[in-house]
Amino acid sequence: MKTELVIVGGGMVGAALALALGRQGMEVVLVERQAPVLPAELDPRVSAISEGALRYLGRLGVELPLAQCQPYRQLQVAEGANQCQFSADELGLEQLGLFIENARLQKAIWEALPDEVTPVLASPKDFHHGDGGVTLTLDNGEVIEARLAIAADGANSWLRSQAGIGLTGWDYRQRCLLVAVKTQGQMADTTWQEFTPEGPRAWLPMPDNQAVLAWYDSAAEIKRLASLDNARLAEEAKRAFPALLGEVEVLRHGNFPLTRRHAQRYGQNGVWLVGDAAHTINPLAGQGVNLGFRDVEVLDSLIGGAFARGEAWWSYAQLKAYARARRPHNLLMQGMMDACYKGFSNRNPLLATLRGLAMGGLGLAPPLKRQVLKYAAGL
Repeated sequence: MKTELVIVGGGMVGAALALALGRQGMEVVLVERQAPVLPAELDPRVSAISEGALRYLGRLGVELPLAQCQPYRQLQVAEGANQCQFSADELGLEQLGLFIENARLQKAIWEALPDEVTPVLASPKDFHHGDGGVTLTLDNGEVIEARLAIAADGANSWLRSQAGIGLTGWDYRQRCLLVAVKTQGQMADTTWQEFTPEGPRAWLPMPDNQAVLAWYDSAAEIKRLASLDNARLAEEAKRAFPALLGEVEVLRHGNFPLTRRHAQRYGQNGVWLVGDAAHTINPLAGQGVNLGFRDVEVLDSLIGGAFARGEAWWSYAQLKAYARARRPHNLLMQGMMDACYKGFSNRNPLLATLRGLAMGGLGLAPPLKRQVLKYAAGL
C-alpha cells in the first residue's frame, strides 16, 4: 500500500493528527492495534482537556459525547491552610476544560476521520528508511510505503527506537493510583488538588455522581493500596484525602509509574515524533495530552500548509521548524511540573514558607493569577 504519510499509534494524539492532515487532503494510513473500545463502567484513565485543546478539536470537527463529559469551572489548589482558587469567571469563560475518559475521546476523534485516512488494525513489525521515503511492514503481512512516518505510539515508542532516537529523563520515586469512585454528588464542576509531603491528592469529577481520585505516593505504598479490596481502599482514601472528599464507593482502580522523558531530537531517519513518543511529563497538572494536541496543531500548520502549497512537507526544514516551535515549550512545561513536584513533596520548613507566600501572592496579584490560569487553559 502506498500513501503519503503513515502514523503509528491511533490514540488520542495520533488520531487527531491523522484527522487534521486528512482534512487538508493528505492521504494518511493510521496504524493501531485495535479500534477504540468503550468501557462498560467508569474507566479511571481520564484526561483533563483544556479549553484551548477543546476549541482546536472543535475546529477539526470532533463531536464529543457531552453526556459522558464533565466540564469544570473551578480549580482549587491547597497545601494545609494555604489555598488558592481559580475560576473560569476570571477569564470570562464558561469552563476551564472538561474531563473525559481517554477511550471516549479517542473514539470521538476516530468517528471524525475523513475518507483520506485509512485505519489499519495491526501492529508494526519492521521498518526501513531510504532515499525515497519509509517502508513499514505490519504483523498482518501488509507493507506500507510513505514519504514520512510519524511515531505517535506512546512513551515506549517502538517506531522511535527504530529511528535510533534517544531519550533523556528519569523515573520519579513515586507511582500514581487512579481510583474510579461513586460519589454523593459533591463538587461536580470543581477539580481540586491538595499537596502533601507524600505526594499530591487530586479529585477529578466525572458525570453521574462519579469521580476519579489521583493518589500519588511511594511505589511501596501504592502497591499496598492497589492490593486492597474496594471497601478497604475506600476507607484508606477517606483517611488520606481532605474532608471534602465525602463518602465514596470504589468502582475500579489502576496505577502507573511516574517518569519524565524527552526525545533528544524530534525526528530523524524518516520518523518524526508527536505526543508521548516525544515527551512525557509529571501528570500532576494534567497537561500531558494537551501538550500532544499542541504538537498536532503545529504539525497541522507546518505539514498541512506545505502540502497545500505543493512544497516538500517532509523536508528537514519542516522538521527543524517543528522542533523550534515545540521543543522549548515542552521543556518549559516539564520544568514547571518538576518544580511543583519537588517543591511541594517534602517537609522542608523553608520551602513550606515559600509555598505559602507563593499561593498568597497569586491571590493578591490578579493579573499574574489570570496569566497562570490562561496558560493552564491552553489559551
